[in-house]
Amino acid sequence: MTCAKQFDVPKVRLNATRMNAVLREAPPSDAELIDAAPESDAGPPADAMVDGGGSDFGLVDGGADASLDAGQPRRMFATGGGWQGGLSGTSSEPMSGIAAADRLCNAIAVELSLGGPSWRAWLSDSVEGDAVDRMVGEGPWVNMAGETVFPDRNALKNAAPLATLAYNEMGMRITSGATTPSGHLGFWTGTAPGGASTSDTCIDWTTSFNTSSGTVGDLASNATNWSAIEVLPCTTGMRILCVEQ
Repeated sequence: MTCAKQFDVPKVRLNATRMNAVLREAPPSDAELIDAAPESDAGPPADAMVDGGGSDFGLVDGGADASLDAGQPRRMFATGGGWQGGLSGTSSEPMSGIAAADRLCNAIAVELSLGGPSWRAWLSDSVEGDAVDRMVGEGPWVNMAGETVFPDRNALKNAAPLATLAYNEMGMRITSGATTPSGHLGFWTGTAPGGASTSDTCIDWTTSFNTSSGTVGDLASNATNWSAIEVLPCTTGMRILCVEQ
């Protein structure tokens, strides 16, 4: 039996009301992300207390090429909230599909001072391509408890997770919510085992009609099909898996 290596990951906590506000706000511009710095010496507001890290991490937009150095562990978290398959941005900066999901991942990382050069959603479609090719680096990939989930790129593509993916952005274990009809802790992927796109992507993550469907993974899976456990109507609310680049 292979033991999962563990890394130190800062724990954070965020008021649920504040998190909902973050998801409604326009994502920060590239300049704001790059120049992010603490607003004052007083620290973060009471409803956004951070237990670890700072806020000047130089996060960039999900479309940027910035990434960690080779060999550094890359974190993975599942969003605390769920979204229908027609992923969309804010009214002030409308966007849809994977671009909107990537921006969401980065906005959450900035709000929680998670650090990292950039974050991308584990999603595939016919526009952005295969999820595995969107991921930067050779691993390892770790969950928010610091446990190694995939030690290298070959494992990311072909192996079962060594540890659970069921941790949210605040480092809290996910045990319920956004479950599939079969009881899995679901998240949108559009991705088959091996990391390639399926044909079920809610029309490239632009529709929430029940006439279209999307491939869903299981955060708690310990099998090689962790990224493609079911296919559900796009009206379903599922989480998004965010991956540090």
